[in-house]
Order: sequence, then C-alpha cells, then structure tokens
Amino acid sequence: MYGPHFSAGFLCRRITYLESQIAILPRGSFFTRRGNQYVKFKTLEQSSYTERSINTDKGRQMACLIKKHQILTNQLRFYKNLYKTYYPGGRIENLPQPTCIRPVPTQMTIEYYNHPPTIDNPYINETPYHADGNIFRSRFELIAVEAIKELGLEYKNEIPICTPSGTYFMDIVIPVYERNRCVGFEFCGRADDQKYINSQMPKILSYINVGLIPNHDVIFVLGGKDWLPDIDEIKRAIIFGIENC
Repeated sequence: MYGPHFSAGFLCRRITYLESQIAILPRGSFFTRRGNQYVKFKTLEQSSYTERSINTDKGRQMACLIKKHQILTNQLRFYKNLYKTYYPGGRIENLPQPTCIRPVPTQMTIEYYNHPPTIDNPYINETPYHADGNIFRSRFELIAVEAIKELGLEYKNEIPICTPSGTYFMDIVIPVYERNRCVGFEFCGRADDQKYINSQMPKILSYINVGLIPNHDVIFVLGGKDWLPDIDEIKRAIIFGIENC
C-alpha cells in the first residue's frame, strides 16, 4: 500500500479528464450474427440502440469509438481504485490544471506523439528485448515498461527526435492527455560510469538545442551501483516526470 503512487491532485485531474472524454463517446458492444461481426451503439442524440456491420464505413467508425470508450472506462476504473487505495475517504475533486509558463516543445505535443516522423533506428536490433510487440534496446527499458504498465500508463518507444546534430531515438514517451502534452524518458547507464555519462552529453545538449528541458520535458533515469534500480525507484522517476512536466 505504501509503494510509489501518484499525488491525490494528479489522480483527481486524471479521473476528471477521463470522465469528460467518456461522456462524449457512444456506448456500445460487439456481437456476431451468422458469421458476421456487428456493432451495437447508442449516441448521445439517440434514444435507442442502432446496429451496424463492422464491414461498413459507419460500422468501422463506430467500432473505433466504442473501443475507445471501453479502454477509457477501464482506465477510469483503474485510477479510481488507485485513489481509493491511497486516499481512502478522500473526495475526488475537479481541480484546475497546474499552470506552466513554458511552451510545450513540438516533440512533446500529443500531435507529435500520434504522428512521429517515420525514421528507422539503425541500432534497434543491437540488443533486442521484446515486449508488447516492441523491441527495446536494454533490459533497463524492459523493466521500465513493466513499471509503466503497473502505473496504468500508455507509452511509445523509440520516437525519433530530430536535432541539428542528428536524430536521436527517445527511449520512452508517455502522453499526459489532461495536460495536452507528453513527457519523455531516457533510461541510461550507471551514474558512476563517467565514460558513459560523457558519451550522453551530445544527446543531452542536442535535446536542449531543440527546446527540451532536462527534468521537465525529458527525464534522464540513471542506473545505480548495482546497475539496474529497483522497480519502485523507476516508478518514482516516472511519477516525478508525469507530475512535473
């Protein structure tokens, strides 16, 4: 119960955001009839349910919206349970968003997250670890993804960041929809390995040159003396990045 967890304020904002998104989506379900798949739905304007084959344009469109409704409903349930676990008896409030005077860099916008440039990473297969249909370059990233999933978060990996010094591929990017932005993470080598830290300086400077602020837009998570931090330490770094971006 006392493991790393989000603040009450963040959870309230996340819950309020999810409720607002769910409210504008159609409710529905899927079923099969004579070997064909159908979607049954009711929009806000309808008083009764309508059926459509998912082989039609309307059916496919509604199927996507209903799947989104189901995904967000599951997320809402997850975060409400999280709130009850860590803040029993607390009231979920509709809190204002924290203000930030800094503009959101292009690379940390939701639009960039949804439509990143198509650039192949030539190093992706050097040390491949597989999870969720993705390839990760290190076991550190693989463990970090487990932490991200335990926190109920969405992510993408290896998103290209184009800079005047070249293209770098950010390890993990997590969308923070209620803030209309993202936060990036780099899971690095040992903090006491000066040679490795020096090798990372060109990447850090390149990120700064395109407007990414370390520990705000992109969080650098360093390994410890035993190389890989405990998963709770990784969770704390992820929580810090999301709540402070």
